Amino acid sequence: MAFAVPLSPHDTDDVPFLDMLNIPIAGLLSARHGEIRKNIINCQACFSCQLTKPLSLHNEEARIMIIGERPDDVMLDTEMGMALSTLLQSSQLSLKDVYLTSVTKCIEAMDPTRCQHHLVAELLTVRPLLAIALGYNASLALTPQPAVGSYIPLFAKITLLPTYSMRDVEADNTGQVKQYLLGQFSYIAQQIREMKTA
Repeated sequence: MAFAVPLSPHDTDDVPFLDMLNIPIAGLLSARHGEIRKNIINCQACFSCQLTKPLSLHNEEARIMIIGERPDDVMLDTEMGMALSTLLQSSQLSLKDVYLTSVTKCIEAMDPTRCQHHLVAELLTVRPLLAIALGYNASLALTPQPAVGSYIPLFAKITLLPTYSMRDVEADNTGQVKQYLLGQFSYIAQQIREMKTA
């Protein structure tokens, strides 16, 4: 697998994709991390806007972005987040190389399309080499036909990897889903280590 190289903040290769999403481009291409954080905190896009928006949004220099469906999928102090953290440690994928986020920004948000512009802004600002979408719904926020394990060119030379969620791991009695994720994460960790030494 070859990771794409992040581009400068004003690349326009992503414009057709953003047009497809029907998201205003002007603010997204020039967004900065502090602005994204402020926009998420002050978001009024849905009825869930009064709910807690728990993500800390840090590590904007990360090479890997892991995207859960909901905040508790990637918050390291929740059951799913702890399972994700354990899996990352087992695969030797350092949290220093990972930016954690979710499609929805409020814990009880019902309509992920209302939060989609925040996720796209995060992708355009962080510009990870690889965005890993945990689960079908997280993948569906970025591609109309997610296929587990496929590498999909997104926009701004970011590659999307739809894969299983920690809920899928929990529901699988055979342990095969966990082994599959461990294999994927281990491979990605190895690629990152090789990039650092090249």
